[in-house]
Amino acid sequence: MKKLIEIRDEYLAKLISSEFGSNERISSGIPALDKMSAGFFKGELIVLGGRPAMGKTAFSVTQAIALLEQDIPVLYYSLELSELKMLYRFIKQMGDHRLFAHPYTEFISDQKVFEMESEKHIEKLKAYPLYIVSNTSGKIQDFEKAVEEFRLIHPKRGFIIFDYLQLLHDRAYNRENEIASAIRKLKLIANETGYPIFVLSQLSRAVETRGGDKRPQLSDLRESGAIEQDADKILFLHRPEYYGFNQDCDGNSTAGLAEFIVAKNRTGSVGSFNLHFTDRTGSFSDPDVINKTNFRDMRKDEFGDEPPF
Repeated sequence: MKKLIEIRDEYLAKLISSEFGSNERISSGIPALDKMSAGFFKGELIVLGGRPAMGKTAFSVTQAIALLEQDIPVLYYSLELSELKMLYRFIKQMGDHRLFAHPYTEFISDQKVFEMESEKHIEKLKAYPLYIVSNTSGKIQDFEKAVEEFRLIHPKRGFIIFDYLQLLHDRAYNRENEIASAIRKLKLIANETGYPIFVLSQLSRAVETRGGDKRPQLSDLRESGAIEQDADKILFLHRPEYYGFNQDCDGNSTAGLAEFIVAKNRTGSVGSFNLHFTDRTGSFSDPDVINKTNFRDMRKDEFGDEPPF
């Protein structure tokens, strides 16, 4: 049992010794997100929600590359894509934009182009502490085994990406209890290992059925309120042009505009900022490359000023 003053003194000691900065916090690689929350913290459970086609997996690869470039070991655990398709995703985001005009099914069949891009980035890929696991069983026990193997190799520091929550199965009476049990186990794993765990999650169809700007809300988290309760951070991806909003209220194009919403944040503030989505490579980049517009201010005359959270 510790007094509050003792906890404060330990926290200050960590700051003075730089232990907090080096061991407990990881930069997200996204300046706007770091400004809101100082990045990702040891043992955090971070949930990224979005409807299909918003770019959740693409963003998670962008996030992984940003962490790998900081020499942060990354375990990418996919319940959806094969190891080959995940390799393609990484090559695609690292590669020449002009070579990726076709869907990956055509691209993979073009062996010459794939080999050319692979060879160009193979040394960097070999140096990256990146581990990809593709497992379609959906069993939490298989994920726990993968984490233990990763932990043996990188016991002090690492980051885990899990794609995606609704494909995970755990014995329960109903689907809501199943998801609740799974998200709590993920949080326990994050606490035990100290790794931040970045979990992708589908949102309910309510986003499409309601009127307005289709911006996601916490109530859209699919199948369980336990996600909102147990997550340390809840993030949403929203691309207005997907829903046919091609201009903002000032007539600026929304092409390539992605709104990144921080809806829950135990280590900082909430809010939103813009990123640029490049469909050809499936990557997200700093908003400085596009005409800066804040989708929160779009079409106020039609939708009003109601915030997403």
